Amino acid sequence: MAKRSAPSDLGPPSSAYKSSQVATPNSSVSDLKDESTDCPTSKKRKMTPLMPIVFTSPGKKADTRMMVFNQEFQVYSEGIKMNSMFFQKFFGHQNQATSTSVFKDWKYEWFTMIEEDGGWCLTSDPKGHEENSTKVEETAFNNILRALFLQQSVIGDGLDLMAFTELADYYLCLPAAQNSLHASLLHNHILNADIQKDCVMLLECAYKLRHEVLFRDCLIHTLGPFSKPKCLELVNPTLRNLANSELTKLKVKLCGVQTIITEIINDSKAADAQKIIGLAADSKGSNGRLALACWFRKLYQLEGTVKDCTGASLVRYLDPVLKNNLRVGNSNIPAGEGRFKDSFLCTMITKSQLPWDLEQKDW
Repeated sequence: MAKRSAPSDLGPPSSAYKSSQVATPNSSVSDLKDESTDCPTSKKRKMTPLMPIVFTSPGKKADTRMMVFNQEFQVYSEGIKMNSMFFQKFFGHQNQATSTSVFKDWKYEWFTMIEEDGGWCLTSDPKGHEENSTKVEETAFNNILRALFLQQSVIGDGLDLMAFTELADYYLCLPAAQNSLHASLLHNHILNADIQKDCVMLLECAYKLRHEVLFRDCLIHTLGPFSKPKCLELVNPTLRNLANSELTKLKVKLCGVQTIITEIINDSKAADAQKIIGLAADSKGSNGRLALACWFRKLYQLEGTVKDCTGASLVRYLDPVLKNNLRVGNSNIPAGEGRFKDSFLCTMITKSQLPWDLEQKDW
């Protein structure tokens, strides 16, 4: 990881989305498409030089050249200073990284240097130039520049999001990063699946970014699987306390539904009771234990055939706990099925429960 010391060091790599097309302030998220997904990303290799990615403002010319591994970025320095306190300080230093190019085309020039701890930073020394890359670092830095120039970032998966958040935190541009994420989250099914797998780390990212939609989705995922909630792995006390509180609320709701089911079993005909119990036996998770969400889903699919003593359908009680409140990727997989066989997705915290100051504009 890169060191958070002087502004001559720049942040670490982290992710895997691949984009090598030129980006301008007028380009859209759909303009940047993955053209190299068949390339192995686990090996370091010498890469063919890519077309420069240019970030400028109307009527302005790029005055800064940044070589992030094999990718060249040509940037208007005043543009990135506007939304990053880091770069305000970075380019505010006199004699800081002035260009050494014999052509004098650039006011500033920076090159990638690998550090001893495996992280990387930018240096004004061209001898430090490192070209071998898996596209992880280049994509993360590209997304930072997109955010600083008020464009939407291009997030491919969970690793992309982690890398992007880490750099945004390092460059002190978290508000700009937050604002650039909306389009990347809406229909991203890959990210939806990655959030489930890496919800603990991504909840930390959402917390840093103060992104409401992402935070709520990550929180929901940390409450599952219900037989072994991932929120138990949370280290941050603020996040752990919030997740544990929501898990307790969820358990209370589920206990209420189970009580209703028990009453229905006791009051039902033997055949109906046997049907309900039989569905429980068919609703085991990978650990061999009852997957409560799966059982509830199967009971829900009986529709109105199972009723309580008042004649109310069991669906009335199951509907609230089987609701899917996930928004990233527009997931249509219901609780109790597929990869959510042992997960409830009904948690929804209010704005007042979000663990940050909603009025704070800079952080």
